[in-house]
Amino acid sequence: MLEELTVDDVVVLKAMSGWSRVNTRLLMDSVGFKRTKFYNCVNKLIKLGLINRVLTGEYELTSQGRAIAERLVNPSEAVKILYGENQPIKVKVESSDIEVKNLEDLLNIVELASTEDVYQHVRRGGLARWLYVIGDKPLSREINRLRNAVTRFNVKDMLKKILEERVKFLKELASLLDAAKRRSR
Repeated sequence: MLEELTVDDVVVLKAMSGWSRVNTRLLMDSVGFKRTKFYNCVNKLIKLGLINRVLTGEYELTSQGRAIAERLVNPSEAVKILYGENQPIKVKVESSDIEVKNLEDLLNIVELASTEDVYQHVRRGGLARWLYVIGDKPLSREINRLRNAVTRFNVKDMLKKILEERVKFLKELASLLDAAKRRSR
């Protein structure tokens, strides 16, 4: 679904995620788009089944739209979360601490990391706090919900699966930014 969206569409969906229903004026003001650009985005999102027109001048996210909107970050933030030099978190690998500064590195190191260290990062909320700090609030919430569901036996598998899905999603989101840059040249 993300491949059909543009950066502007993402901005509208992200803005709508804060409301159950929103009127045209408020939504247009919050995204800062001119009238034509705004209505082009809204009409496209309606056609894709991500938002509904409730009343004249009032919109709401569909369940599919809400599921996508709640996972969104700004496409430029997606690049920073995936590959950036963010505040590090230390992960124990064998007898040394490795500093992980982005989501891509975390995914690559999870398999090698000490199971006990990963378990403690998840259970005590350190990983969720780090994700929040680097800007991935949706993943932070998901990992926070995982705190009471993991055991020492399944923590690495569960975390790896979640991270793989999130990295894939963020790469798709980041590709929207690349596509926008290519179109503007």
